[in-house]
Amino acid sequence: MTNDPNSDDNGIRTVALIIDALQEHERNIDDSIDRLSEVMEQVAGLKELKSRLERAEQSLDAISRDIKKIATYLSEKQVS
Repeated sequence: MTNDPNSDDNGIRTVALIIDALQEHERNIDDSIDRLSEVMEQVAGLKELKSRLERAEQSLDAISRDIKKIATYLSEKQVS
């Protein structure tokens, strides 16, 4: 090992650059985690919306069947 002060300064600068890069990566990862969390919440909301729409569609199908039955009944009543 040398006692060259420039070598020590270069080593310290290198370590400082590595630390800065790691801190930047940590911030990027934290931001990505936050965004992923938001997306997961949105996906959960979409699943709930899809479930509600499916239930509404089933209800509309049942109403449609009932209307057809009533229309058939009324048309048969008029014929007789």
